[in-house]
Amino acid sequence: MKRLLDLVLVFICFSCVATSAAIEPQPEYKIKGAYLYNFSKFTRLPETHFGDNNNYDLCIVGENPFGRFLDSLTGRDIQGRRLSLHMLGRNQAMDTCEMVFIARSETARLDRLIQWAADHRILTVSDIDNFAARGGIIGLITKGNRVQFQINQVVAKGCGISISAKLLELGKTVTSKGNSEDFGCSD
Repeated sequence: MKRLLDLVLVFICFSCVATSAAIEPQPEYKIKGAYLYNFSKFTRLPETHFGDNNNYDLCIVGENPFGRFLDSLTGRDIQGRRLSLHMLGRNQAMDTCEMVFIARSETARLDRLIQWAADHRILTVSDIDNFAARGGIIGLITKGNRVQFQINQVVAKGCGISISAKLLELGKTVTSKGNSEDFGCSD
């Protein structure tokens, strides 16, 4: 009986840790979440992108590594619009998003997601390896215990997305591997 009780207590402890981990992100993702917020403030999408919508829609595609951290940013002002957060399922369209964070869980379909986002002039951000060099706009990289970012200015300009000089100073500029026409936005 005592052994059964011990097993139940171990199970409850592991359940609490797993639940806590799902809600509370790793410190690295708190920093990355703060970067997403700042990227939205220091980038400009074409005005035609917004239409009549008064929201700035930040979408997470794939498994959410931020836990509930981004919830605290919901409703904040982004260039006169309300920040709104959306978790997109595998088959949900991204066309209403202004910024899309592509989670590591989507590595296998990354090229298709990048091209689709480019066709819709959406700011793309990810921490997938070589994201900016593969045609994404902003890639988050971790070196040691520091989070840094790379910017693919060629793709951003091609999509009509302007990135502030301050952001360009802080990030490292990279270009896409391969033919640059493969990573542009459609007209």
